[in-house]
Amino acid sequence: LVVVAEDPLASAPSPSQALKSLEALDSLVVLDSYLTPTAGAARVVLPIAAFGEGWGTLTNLEGRVQRWRPLVHPPGEAREGWMALGNLLHALGMPTPFGAFGDVFGAVGKAVPEYASLELGELEHGPGAPLRAPARPGAPPPASEQAGAIAAEDGRWVVRTEGAFEWGDDPLVGSSPTLKRDPVSFRKLHP
Repeated sequence: LVVVAEDPLASAPSPSQALKSLEALDSLVVLDSYLTPTAGAARVVLPIAAFGEGWGTLTNLEGRVQRWRPLVHPPGEAREGWMALGNLLHALGMPTPFGAFGDVFGAVGKAVPEYASLELGELEHGPGAPLRAPARPGAPPPASEQAGAIAAEDGRWVVRTEGAFEWGDDPLVGSSPTLKRDPVSFRKLHP
């Protein structure tokens, strides 16, 4: 099993049972920026760059795709996640078509129709580019719309959430040294 930037043990309903399942695997490889409980159970841990240490894009709540560049270099031997995963695949004898971030962005456009019309060049300067649902007369709504996102009249995506977000309930907070909150929040999450 290869786990990339995720901590299944932190969000499992029964972490002890999940840990037993992970320990029963022939091999567990984790690529992460943090030493999470899942990384602690792995046979191999490969360091990857955290947010702000690599190239990427993000889609904000207004449905605008924005480009980001590294603010700092990743520490030690950490590399961007797509690059480390590509190197791992290559070492295992599996070809990977990703030689640069642009290749990854192009693959996203092929997999997610809403991104197909975007090009990295248009994201270089300014506030980014609006993400628009592709026009498909008579087609069912996109999966993202069915899952709770709705398209505004001007084509932007609006995210609809149920209830309020509680920072202490996010499983990633507990394993992130930069996101951790005070002990009161931690005790609330894990009485």
